Amino acid sequence: SSYTAAAAIADGLSSAEGGRIAAETSVTNFINDFFATPSSWSVKTAGLKVLSALNRWLHGQGQHYHHNHQGCLTTFTAFIIRGNTGHIFHVGDSRLYRLREDDWECLTKDHALITRHGNQLTRALGMDWRVDIDYHEIDLQIGDLYLLSTDGIHSFIPDKELHAIIASRSETLDARCEELLTCAEVHHSDDNRSCQLLEIIDLPPTDAHALGL
Repeated sequence: SSYTAAAAIADGLSSAEGGRIAAETSVTNFINDFFATPSSWSVKTAGLKVLSALNRWLHGQGQHYHHNHQGCLTTFTAFIIRGNTGHIFHVGDSRLYRLREDDWECLTKDHALITRHGNQLTRALGMDWRVDIDYHEIDLQIGDLYLLSTDGIHSFIPDKELHAIIASRSETLDARCEELLTCAEVHHSDDNRSCQLLEIIDLPPTDAHALGL
């Protein structure tokens, strides 16, 4: 079976008592449970089943709190690579960006309304007993860079600057992530700052190549 890699990021609602627990649990459990699903399942089936179980669990935990707003709520974005395909699972306002050559693009759509009191999430893990997850597939290319970030990064760093940091090829991936954290701080980010950067260094040959066509 094809090589599979997974990365995920989550940002628990600070207004929710269980936010931090929700974020940590969702990332750890998603990765563990995803890799424990039957190998016959597609990435989409495996990811959506795991997330729906995780959502029910978080929602159940949230019911223990007295106030509605104090549940176990978290944003969640995962990027799974299998073979030549990337699979995106997304809910909330964390983001997945791609830099392909000079083309810089956000591949996810925020589930949030901008209000006087800041961003109000319209969808999150744990918010309701069932959750609507955005899922889509993309083709991968060697040299692609993928950034997973929470809004403590991308809501504070101007898009141009974000792009420039990710594109600084002389820096290691770790150094670029460190620079994003510093930059968000300089821009007075007062929110959870998390990011991950992935680079596609190699890909399996496509079937056509394998058949010598």
